[in-house]
Amino acid sequence: MQEAYIKAITTKATADDRIKAVWLEGSFGRGNPDRYSDLDFHVLLAEADLHGFKADLEAWLSSIQRLVLFNVLFGGKMVNALTHHGLRIDIWLHTELTAALDPSKTRILINKGNDIEFVPAPRAAGSSAIGPTLERQTTELWRCIALLPSVVGRNELITGWMGLTVETTILTDIILTGYGIVRDRGVKNLNQFLPVDIRQAIESALSLQDLSPGSLAKAHLDLARIVQQHGRRIAEKHDYTYPRELEEAVLRYVFDELALLNVPQGEDRV
Repeated sequence: MQEAYIKAITTKATADDRIKAVWLEGSFGRGNPDRYSDLDFHVLLAEADLHGFKADLEAWLSSIQRLVLFNVLFGGKMVNALTHHGLRIDIWLHTELTAALDPSKTRILINKGNDIEFVPAPRAAGSSAIGPTLERQTTELWRCIALLPSVVGRNELITGWMGLTVETTILTDIILTGYGIVRDRGVKNLNQFLPVDIRQAIESALSLQDLSPGSLAKAHLDLARIVQQHGRRIAEKHDYTYPRELEEAVLRYVFDELALLNVPQGEDRV
């Protein structure tokens, strides 16, 4: 379905004199899409044609496939659309005379005037550049875990559940960055990049039996256990100081408060 739509866009854009070039980025640009991938189109126009093309774009797209959603974002630089067949489409509009692109992340559909040039892929950042970011993320993760007694003590169970999503996002980013795993798919693709044992540990932590104080506490503390295990290894790998004193203070505070609240803390203390 996506390839048929790409072909239709290419045909229509080829016949439109306002359009100088069209290319795909995202998973279709990298060459690793699947049936669930959205379409990230980029369109190069002359400055004089930009306003008119933006005004026509909803009808322009609807002539290819009927739309059920059409959102203009980022001051008109990007359009987000959904077709009645469920295709998710992003269209970015450009007016630069020359668009410089990474060939490993781009699939050119049209280049009428040779207005596209490729740039070398950026060099990967070394451990010295990554270390400070990982250190900040690890510190922030322990700060989030320190909030557990507050939400449990106030019976803010929904907030406690939302906190798990924040901690999981930070944790998975630490794991991927810390172990040098390149996530070359969109944000809706994560499982294939996490090492199996870590993915299973995170999934187990998030498998709440119910939305109760005890279940929430166990989930947060299970995530804390993963931070302990891998955070130290990653800190050593990237030559920064793991925040042991912060970890110890947070866990001491959390366990003491949970005990006062009579909240089960699991079989094993972290």
